[in-house]
Amino acid sequence: MRGSINGTIAKIDAPALYLRMQSDTGQLIRLAVANVDAMRAVRAGDHVRIDIDENGVALNINKTTVAPRPTSYSRG
Repeated sequence: MRGSINGTIAKIDAPALYLRMQSDTGQLIRLAVANVDAMRAVRAGDHVRIDIDENGVALNINKTTVAPRPTSYSRG
C-alpha cells in the first residue's frame, strides 16, 4: 500500500513508533512509523497527510488544513 492518507491523529505512541488516526473517509487506522523524527512536529488532533511506503509504514507526516465543507443554502 504505497501512497498517502489524509486524516486526523487520534493518538501518538512515540516510544513504540505507532500512531492512530481517523482518515478523512472515516476509517480508524493504526500505523507503524519509520522513525520518531517523523512524529516530532505533530500532536493528537492535528490534521495531517501521511506518506506510506509499500509495507504500510508511515514515512512522512505533514500537517495540513481541513478543507471547509460546502454550506448548503436554502432558496426561498
